[in-house]
Amino acid sequence: MLLIQLDPRFRAGVTLAGPWIPLGLFSLDVPMMYMVGLEDRTVGVPYNEFIRDVYGRSPLPKFLLEFPDGGHYTFTDSCGLAPTLFGTGDGCGEGKRLEGGSPFFYLDYQWAQFIQHAYVTAFLTHLLKDDPFCLSWLAKNHYPGDMALTLELSAQGERLGNLATPGT
Repeated sequence: MLLIQLDPRFRAGVTLAGPWIPLGLFSLDVPMMYMVGLEDRTVGVPYNEFIRDVYGRSPLPKFLLEFPDGGHYTFTDSCGLAPTLFGTGDGCGEGKRLEGGSPFFYLDYQWAQFIQHAYVTAFLTHLLKDDPFCLSWLAKNHYPGDMALTLELSAQGERLGNLATPGT
């Protein structure tokens, strides 16, 4: 997110379990998509509230995808690349709930990546190609059993705008 502020070539951003920098320290003026794993042991419950706060202060349009059974590594290939390192870790296989400690299984990382790739692709395709189908697709939670979707569009609510070239 800091790079987005410093380099005007960025027309949108996507964060996975981020940002680490409070929004008050910089100015953000591009569409954003945030993704968080609510069982992220690396950053913990207070950090998820921090991400929600940053989302709330972000300019329109913005999207927040929250994965109730997601951990820090749910969004990566770590579970497949180094299963012995992350197999019982933060986002892979079996875990214990942050609140209450009850056992559960993290959302399968390949399925989580399928979901995140679908939303990121639709987000960027709409913004960079002004594709109206992608906007209508983005506005719905297609995986309600696996994630929660919060979004706020432009004041008109009809399109995010074409960001293919600066100044549009």
